[in-house]
Amino acid sequence: MSRGDGQRPLRHALDAQLADIIPPNSLLDTDLIRSYRAVGEPNGSLIPLALGEDWRGPPELLRRFLEEAHEDWTHGYQLSMWGEPAYRLSAREHAIAQQELEPFVQSGNELEFAAVWSGTRGAIFDFARLLDSGASKTQAAIFASPGYDYGAIFAAAGFAPYPAKLEPKNLAMNGSAFAEAAARAEAHGHRPAVFVLNPQHNPSAREWEEEVVCDILKQALQRSAAILIDNAHFGVCGPLAKRTSAMRCLLAMLGGSVSPVPWLAVQSLGKQFNCNGWGLGIMAGSRSTLRTIVEIIRPQREYNLNAAAQRAMGRFLRTSHSSEALNDRNTLISRNRAGLGAFLTQRGLCPDFFPDQVCTTFSVFPLPYNYRRPDVGPAAFIKDALRETGILLGAMTLSPTPTSNASHPYPFIRIHLGLDTKILEVALSRLDHWGLSELMERK
Repeated sequence: MSRGDGQRPLRHALDAQLADIIPPNSLLDTDLIRSYRAVGEPNGSLIPLALGEDWRGPPELLRRFLEEAHEDWTHGYQLSMWGEPAYRLSAREHAIAQQELEPFVQSGNELEFAAVWSGTRGAIFDFARLLDSGASKTQAAIFASPGYDYGAIFAAAGFAPYPAKLEPKNLAMNGSAFAEAAARAEAHGHRPAVFVLNPQHNPSAREWEEEVVCDILKQALQRSAAILIDNAHFGVCGPLAKRTSAMRCLLAMLGGSVSPVPWLAVQSLGKQFNCNGWGLGIMAGSRSTLRTIVEIIRPQREYNLNAAAQRAMGRFLRTSHSSEALNDRNTLISRNRAGLGAFLTQRGLCPDFFPDQVCTTFSVFPLPYNYRRPDVGPAAFIKDALRETGILLGAMTLSPTPTSNASHPYPFIRIHLGLDTKILEVALSRLDHWGLSELMERK
């Protein structure tokens, strides 16, 4: 397969992204990209498959709506603390429909929604600050690991991080892992104060079973721990995949009653419509929890921003193009996932649990045996793969800071699937040409 891959738009985007980097830079991917491009991309133009971006932007209609919104709104502020009204209502209806929450909307549990306009990560941090509220530094956050770096967010708010470990062989989550993490916290004098659920798990691409989610939620309620539900990738899944809504599970448990513990669910729209970085999403919780966040905590760090993007997305969600765009994106990701599976299977590299990878824009495959020694690890493989093929891959641990992960018990590599199928085929061809199969063999 030719190494020419039609990456001209990507190269222009990267030129702009890397034009003004002030060293030292803590984002490892940026340093890797700059180092490969600095030597002239000798083994093919760069194909970044680690960050979850394809640098091609959202659907055309959404882009047009954004241009028109900027013409109508001469600045980015808007008046509502809860979000630009048309956007909040559209995103609310979108989340209710996707997660089948209609039976709970009027059930007396004070379910409410507010706009997220500067990223779900910011909303999670605001929730952590709400829970901390000057409490003693003996509280623990329990979350799945490896995965998104919830530990860093909650540690910044004063919580001690305690990871609930995925099964090393198949990356499955069991409720017992959360119970064990909570027990470890208590053994060290920390109260399990918040349980974090990521049912569309990033980056394992496994959709947690509903029974597992219900078990974790019950544990949180029994311990009077707050609950954070990260639905960043909800709805980004194969057409036949069963979607587990932790929010629906929780509301069903509450049975129409007001929750005895604070809880928050966040859902990204950037993941669904390929506009990461716009900061758009929706958060749900009890009315009192959301009021504290949107009227007290969030204004401490920012004003009511991003009106034009909210306006555009709200308008887009009210058209049939939004569901068509999401279906097209999910079809593309499913096709790419199937192509990756076939590639790995033909070379004897496909993990047994690959069919269970059904959600998010990511997939994982085994780290070659040559890189599982304590003196190397995923970071060395990622660096070598980039140098030899021009393909930037990722590690299982989603952290912005450099790490070797040499002794990590999860020997897998992350790959982004939300890009054009032809580009993915080029990437896999280069890895094959490098000798990925031979690297996988035990020495």
